[in-house]
Amino acid sequence: MEVARLVATVLVLPTLALGAVACSSDPPRAAAHLARSTPTPGGPSTAPDVAPTEPMSPLEQAVSARLRGVARQHGLRLEHLRCPAWDHRMPGRVRCAGWFSGVRADVLVRLTRVTGGSLLFDAWIGDGVVATRQLVRRLEQRGQADVDCGNVPAYPARVGLRIVCASGPVGQRHYWAATVTNRSGAVRIVDA
Repeated sequence: MEVARLVATVLVLPTLALGAVACSSDPPRAAAHLARSTPTPGGPSTAPDVAPTEPMSPLEQAVSARLRGVARQHGLRLEHLRCPAWDHRMPGRVRCAGWFSGVRADVLVRLTRVTGGSLLFDAWIGDGVVATRQLVRRLEQRGQADVDCGNVPAYPARVGLRIVCASGPVGQRHYWAATVTNRSGAVRIVDA
């Protein structure tokens, strides 16, 4: 076991020496190397999905009013909702598109009945969005503190998309990789 420890030390020392040479002779290159070795919390920059600007129908307004609170709980802002024309059949289901903090996602609506002129429905955010606040909550539930997953509130749920999170105090940060595993927004979080 002592031999293995000595070999590891011998292999590490030349690497450290090369790093010291790079620092003294080429500071910008060394700084770039350090920046690459420390992950930055967040995911890849993506162009935001631009929400439509036309007015919402009465159904869209009612659904968006209900979903705004749910979106806020996830750290998202519901920007707009677009639903297909409803045929007024009851019970009914409608798949709408919602724009949440620059990410387009499905919104599922189940219409149950009309009572006294009021439409009763359930609505929920479907596939297509990964809320950064949810990643933070999952890591906190694992016992992590001072979690930072970047300042973008949401990412599209593209399979393979990777979001880096950091936890712990500055100087002792631990990094996590959250990878989207399916279009529903499921994410696997592992050590980065």
